[in-house]
Amino acid sequence: MEGRIPVRSFRLDGILAQTLWAIAQPRRAADAPISGVVLCRHGAGAPLTSAVNHKNQNMTSEIGKITSWNDEKGFGFIAPNSGGKPIFVHINDFSKRHKRPVLGLSVTYNLSRDSKGRICATNVSPEKGHKEVTKADNQKVFSAFLSGAFLSAIIGLVLLNKIPNIILGVYLVASTLTFVLYAKDKSAAQTGKWRTSEGTLHLFSIVGGWPGAAIAQSQLRHKSKKLSFRVVYWLTVIINCGVLGWLLTPEGSYKLKMILKNINFG
Repeated sequence: MEGRIPVRSFRLDGILAQTLWAIAQPRRAADAPISGVVLCRHGAGAPLTSAVNHKNQNMTSEIGKITSWNDEKGFGFIAPNSGGKPIFVHINDFSKRHKRPVLGLSVTYNLSRDSKGRICATNVSPEKGHKEVTKADNQKVFSAFLSGAFLSAIIGLVLLNKIPNIILGVYLVASTLTFVLYAKDKSAAQTGKWRTSEGTLHLFSIVGGWPGAAIAQSQLRHKSKKLSFRVVYWLTVIINCGVLGWLLTPEGSYKLKMILKNINFG
């Protein structure tokens, strides 16, 4: 029949027009790739995905609060401060330098997608605090407490006239010099220069520099793991404290006074 458009041709033209229109439309924000994407190591039963980092300076951090957390399974959700749906977060994407997440913790994070294209959080870390207390942190506290308590005891003995002022001076000077020697030796170890011998470090410790050595070992992280060195170091502490204890006896006090008198210190 003349002038009649075939039904099949009309349908094909309609499908083609719809396809071209869809291609021309801008992609939805939810479907757009995230700048500087790092694949989330998605948990909740899904296998871990290798992190592929495409670094991008335009990658900005978001801020939110953990409103749901399953510590047993190691995942939860972050409520963005800017609003919107909660963002999935897995423990493998949380900072290893901090304690495990807890409810109400304010965090910074980057938006990303997992291997299945689902939005999640990566590079997650607390806004402030919540740091994991490490063995090194405990050693710093212990060495500072030990050195401070010992030097305070020495000051107390001086004030009670149990030992002369020069003993306090020896400990302070020796500790300062010992700390400097540790710092110099660490620098030499890093730059390949001439090292300070362990014997020299122990000698300064035994004559009264061990409080400074304790602080140097913990603060500078130098000679703090070598077992043989640590054993000898603690022997120097015991010997030094033993000599100090002897100087507090009548015999030791008398001999110290004679020595100081002979070298014109009193």
